[in-house]
Amino acid sequence: MHITEVVLDGFKSFGRTTRIPFYEDFTVVTGPNGSGKSNIIDGVLFALGLARTRGIRAQKLTDLIYNPGHDDGEAAGGPSEASVTVVLSNEDGTLDRSQVVSAAGTENVGDVSEITIKRRVKETEDNY
Repeated sequence: MHITEVVLDGFKSFGRTTRIPFYEDFTVVTGPNGSGKSNIIDGVLFALGLARTRGIRAQKLTDLIYNPGHDDGEAAGGPSEASVTVVLSNEDGTLDRSQVVSAAGTENVGDVSEITIKRRVKETEDNY
């Protein structure tokens, strides 16, 4: 089992939907300082359920939402939610159908050769 793709939408420095392919044999994420490399890893950790925001360099979950006006704390009309999708290849059958059904909590899981995990955070009046 391996990650085949990560999709970041409104997450941290990724204001637009960004698809990042991962390859089974070898994937390298490179770029200059401040280009978002660590935010890709933070996105994977967030989607896979890291419980502590400190581990993904945020004080609260809403800090993960892309905020173009982050310097002064104003939202500046940016998105009010963020999502990260991690797509896993299960071609090797690491997880059998019963394990996927158990984890999903429903029989309606479809084909289990590819598993998609999506997590999102939404800004509301209660959590801003």
